[in-house]
Amino acid sequence: MIFFCSDQATATTLHNQLKKDPAGWKKATEALSEKIVADSARYEWEQIPGLEKATPKAGMLTASTTNQGDNTFSFSYILKVYPESSTRSYNEAKGLVMNDYQESLEKKWIQDLRKKYPVVIDRKF
Repeated sequence: MIFFCSDQATATTLHNQLKKDPAGWKKATEALSEKIVADSARYEWEQIPGLEKATPKAGMLTASTTNQGDNTFSFSYILKVYPESSTRSYNEAKGLVMNDYQESLEKKWIQDLRKKYPVVIDRKF
């Protein structure tokens, strides 16, 4: 589970509640539903916020991290660890494949735009 919180106070409150009762994550997020988004999926270790160089273990609660793009806060609660590589089902892989394809299209589009419209900086100031 990855929890995205709108501010640090909300992240701290939820983090403390999950430390006391990890199984009650659903009830805790419902109480703060306007400020929290909870996402459960199967993630690669690199995608888990707050994990850094630690090895994930079931029941582990990661540290809260600041998302620089929008100043939100996120942390994870690890429900299950898949230590061995395994084939993903279509539904598990669909989002990752779509994301990779979108990134590929965006890179190509930006390259085409830069060729067509070169960036020139006016340094007269």
